[in-house]
Amino acid sequence: MGLDDFHRQLVRWTRAEEEALLPAIMRAGVSGRDPGRELRLQWVQVRELTRYLLEQIHTSAPIGDILGFAENLARRLAAHLSEMDDVYYPAAAPLLTEPEWKALSDAAPPP
Repeated sequence: MGLDDFHRQLVRWTRAEEEALLPAIMRAGVSGRDPGRELRLQWVQVRELTRYLLEQIHTSAPIGDILGFAENLARRLAAHLSEMDDVYYPAAAPLLTEPEWKALSDAAPPP
């Protein structure tokens, strides 16, 4: 199932962001934000929503419930990706080390 693959890719990618990107973000500092707390919360929410959506599908939950969780996941993921693109990656990019870039590149989902 495509959602199973998405979940595997998401877990791998967000772990790489936690281990490689977050340290660079912390070195850069982001004024008025607590990136460690904010990003860890976002990563957990997106991973758990995906896991829960998979569980709902595998247990044949009512379609309305499944669609509701899918819409919630889509909104949260879009907000997270927007914040990463607009705030966190630009702050961290100049400070990422070669090993951090490699870890992110190796974990990146396929195009």
